[in-house]
Amino acid sequence: MSAAYTLQDAEITQTTTAAPAGRAVAQTPRHVFALWNRYDVVRRLGVGFGVYHQSQSFNTISNTSVLPSYTRLDAALYVPIVKGVEAQVNIENLTNARYFPTAHTDNNISTGAPVNARFSLNARF
Repeated sequence: MSAAYTLQDAEITQTTTAAPAGRAVAQTPRHVFALWNRYDVVRRLGVGFGVYHQSQSFNTISNTSVLPSYTRLDAALYVPIVKGVEAQVNIENLTNARYFPTAHTDNNISTGAPVNARFSLNARF
């Protein structure tokens, strides 16, 4: 199991041509939490489950619009092929949550990926 928590209080401390002192730094959420757990059901099959949460943040240093907080649930399957090689399937955003992880400007906001899967082969040597 792995868990992570981040507490950030990022602010512009000196006035610049882009923003006055005291504004929040863009796309810097105050809270980020991640939890991942892997369990090997049997020798030839492992499963994983995780949760990722990010609190709201401002889109840009103008601090006029906000990216809302979101929580995403992910899962994985692990199957050893031969010694040192493992197949892995990750499924992200199991609940197909609508979220907005990043923005280019105050009105050019990127949507998060819908439920999706990724296959990979991992080798250790």
